[in-house]
Amino acid sequence: MRIDVLAVTLIRSIIPSILRSRNLAQKLRIQLQERKQSYTGNDIISSNITQDSFPKLAFFIPDEHRDREAEKILKTHGAIRGLRILEVGGVVVDIASMNSWNTVYNACVYAPKDISCTCMDFRSRGGFCKHLRAGFHFVKAVRNFPDFSTLPEPIYPRPEACITILPAECSDIDELEQQEIVKDAIQSL
Repeated sequence: MRIDVLAVTLIRSIIPSILRSRNLAQKLRIQLQERKQSYTGNDIISSNITQDSFPKLAFFIPDEHRDREAEKILKTHGAIRGLRILEVGGVVVDIASMNSWNTVYNACVYAPKDISCTCMDFRSRGGFCKHLRAGFHFVKAVRNFPDFSTLPEPIYPRPEACITILPAECSDIDELEQQEIVKDAIQSL
């Protein structure tokens, strides 16, 4: 094969094909990022409206898979990005996503009524996700150091400890009936 034919083939078909492939891959990454942002609702206002309208009460149910994933988070260097103590008494652990290092989830591990995480697993399912589990273990370990000994000990809430807050339109339900609804909800778990 002649060199001039090889050079012409390279310039006319192979290089443009490589560039098209790179451009398509970049466009796909951008589209996936936009789609993810639209699904996760990174908009703070809509997130606050959702949390106010549909408060989630997290509780701990044993789950071997999520426990293993939490262990992976704790063993991964740099996965725990920070620990914040809020003025209202909450403790938040910032945990990097295992899939995208530029995404950081905020796992609030204290106070019991404020336990939450910003990940999709918690938002959709509501139970203890791997980030909350890792955050709980991290706070328990950090409490052994003198500088952090005043941190409150995280308490794993159980399903029977959850408190159901009924919306205002259900205020005509008496307290006994409300307790029955809560018991039925817990038994269905």
